[in-house]
Amino acid sequence: MNPLLSIVLPLFNSEEYIERTINSVASSIENQEDTVEVLLVDDGSTDSTVEIVKNVIALKPCFRLLLTEHSGVSGTRNRGLSEAKGEYITFFDSDDLFKNGYVKLLKQVLDSNDKPDLIITDINQDKLEKVLLESDSDRMPLLESLVDIGKVRCSSGIHSKFYKKQFLVDHKIQFNDNLVMAEDLLFNFDVVKKAKNVLLTQFDFYYQLENHTMHKFREYNLQNEKLFNQLLEEYFKDYQISGKLKPLIKLRLTGYMFLLNWYFADLLATNKLSLNDCSEQIKQIAESGHYIEAFKDDEFDGIIGRKHAIFRKLLLRGHYKLVLVLNSWLWKVKH
Repeated sequence: MNPLLSIVLPLFNSEEYIERTINSVASSIENQEDTVEVLLVDDGSTDSTVEIVKNVIALKPCFRLLLTEHSGVSGTRNRGLSEAKGEYITFFDSDDLFKNGYVKLLKQVLDSNDKPDLIITDINQDKLEKVLLESDSDRMPLLESLVDIGKVRCSSGIHSKFYKKQFLVDHKIQFNDNLVMAEDLLFNFDVVKKAKNVLLTQFDFYYQLENHTMHKFREYNLQNEKLFNQLLEEYFKDYQISGKLKPLIKLRLTGYMFLLNWYFADLLATNKLSLNDCSEQIKQIAESGHYIEAFKDDEFDGIIGRKHAIFRKLLLRGHYKLVLVLNSWLWKVKH
């Protein structure tokens, strides 16, 4: 008999904390081992992660170790997804901890409701809500929730979500292994686009302990944002709704400001690019990536912050060099 839940947990050079995480997962299952499988998918670790995992799970029959060549977190999750046997799937990280009792809560929710394609558990409301997605207009509020706008809000990530395995298989939904960041948000967007019914509920079970490094300079930040923006363009092009595509506007604003802060500011600070070269690049990105349309919208000024709201106004007027100068000055003050 297949388990109710598959937990997919990617690993990569996690020797410092993986034993703690596995023990936390084991405790959190809380006597539900016969209904859960935990797939530990190692992404070609070069430290002692694999040896530690083998020792820790030796007497834990619902834990299974899968070994892969290094491909990144998306490819690793996809491997776990393909191997999962559970009716539902969720995804954990190797550096976090978990509260007890959520499997029982999941069973209770499923026993009292039709089996939804997606269950979201970290919404900012107490009541359980069933959402039928019959049109693009039905889907838009949920997409807004995932990007932290709208009345009902939830995290953009995958760690507080439960996905029906057969639904993912039927619609061939996987993580995009060309993305290094925001792959989980795009995965959730794909789910919402195909889902027919979603259950919004609230049970808190996930502690994110580590400070992740997304908001640090990386050479791939530029290419990742360009690809993500292109995929968003393709994603929304066939949406039939009246009014603005608010998630697309919000993501373009935050994505462009992310590049200013975590790509171009560093290039200027380290003299890898001149001010003129950076100015030309950010102008070209704004024009070719349709970011200028987002600069015209002031609805999210309160969300993106005062500094970025000022930048948005300046960028709309074509003051790219001035924005870079101001951002560099603020960067120096902060760092």
